[in-house]
Amino acid sequence: MNLAQLRESLYDPRRLPLVYFSGGYAVALSVNVLSGLTNELNIAWKLLLIIAPIVVGVTILTSPYFKRGVAPQTSLRPVEPHKGLIAFVSVGLGSDTVRAAIAFHGVERLRHVWLFHSTFSTKNALELRDAFIQADTRWRDIIKTVGITNTEFDEPESVRKAIEQHVYENIPADLAERDIVIDVTGGTKMTTAGAFLVGLPETRRIEIVRPSERDENGRGTKPEERPTEVVISYRLKPIKSAT
Repeated sequence: MNLAQLRESLYDPRRLPLVYFSGGYAVALSVNVLSGLTNELNIAWKLLLIIAPIVVGVTILTSPYFKRGVAPQTSLRPVEPHKGLIAFVSVGLGSDTVRAAIAFHGVERLRHVWLFHSTFSTKNALELRDAFIQADTRWRDIIKTVGITNTEFDEPESVRKAIEQHVYENIPADLAERDIVIDVTGGTKMTTAGAFLVGLPETRRIEIVRPSERDENGRGTKPEERPTEVVISYRLKPIKSAT
């Protein structure tokens, strides 16, 4: 335990829960004791007991020493099978990573798959869907293709809006946000950026499919069988004052 952890625990129970709840209990107990004492005090002392804590609290909270910003942190771990999957199909090897992601989560677990594609990659998305249906007809009710324009496919904000509109604003009744994972591997750099924007809230999940083999130029030629989850968490950090 250090001073920073102790200080942050006064308002963030995720840091040191015991300190947070002990502090809350102490405050509640103090209020109870003071309320009993005020019955025997005159009006001047009562006002002092009310005003003093307010002044001290405002002073502390507005002090630069206590100012905090939000710092994102990321870590990687093997992803677990999800009920929902969002993926992007582009022209070329992008379909291989999507195929690997769908295969991992599997027909037994998945309930909904949204394949976002551009006008250019419409054929790729339909061929990918048909290949899964030919292998198992249950995929027919699971995999859905979502087409957006080539321009939208190449703009992060348009990609973000498309995902929100087609998925998160109309989540199926059998899913919650945490049941859906966004695979950001397929598509382009712009779709990856847009998908990451969608996945920033803590209730949402992001995954990548890393290559298990690469060519002489370092490009992936074969995807890993199990995707990797990108875990995004947030912590409070001090904001340095300008000097």
